[in-house]
Amino acid sequence: MYGENAEITGSLQVDGDIDLGSGDDDIQMDGSDNTFFLDGTNNRVGIGTDSPNYKLDVRATASDTTSQITANFRSEDTDYSRITIDSTANADTQVSFMNNGSTKWSIGNEAARDSFHITTGFGPFDSVNDPVVVGSNGNVALNGNTYLAGGMYLGSETLTNSDNGGNVSATVPLTIMSNTSGILSA
Repeated sequence: MYGENAEITGSLQVDGDIDLGSGDDDIQMDGSDNTFFLDGTNNRVGIGTDSPNYKLDVRATASDTTSQITANFRSEDTDYSRITIDSTANADTQVSFMNNGSTKWSIGNEAARDSFHITTGFGPFDSVNDPVVVGSNGNVALNGNTYLAGGMYLGSETLTNSDNGGNVSATVPLTIMSNTSGILSA
């Protein structure tokens, strides 16, 4: 048992459990750089901050990043790699893209219909108003106006041109294009 302050110079090897604090104490490593901080009062972890606002709060400065990457998750699994977001209730799960604290876009799963959504802002997904909805059956709904810049290729469908006398010209891939006034031409 040590008094108020204890200092160890060199390495410390512990075989067994380490219990730091009495449950509501903060723990800080590399204090001047905020490398790692445990907020014992609010049960939060900060990396790069000593005042985490979320359960896990990771902050990086421009000098902390390589190629503007704030976090990297790498798996050595040769089949595939994944990161999960799991809700224990029948709730929507989302990943939100923000700009200076304001949510601009969210993607995720609407639990009630088991559909994938891309939407502006955040909050519960809406199958009628979200810009893109992909159903579990593979159907895609584009809600709102859809503009095609440069046309759209539809798989391998073909269009055969013939005149009334039965003369056939070349068979070509079917491409649907829209001009600025909205008239479709094939």
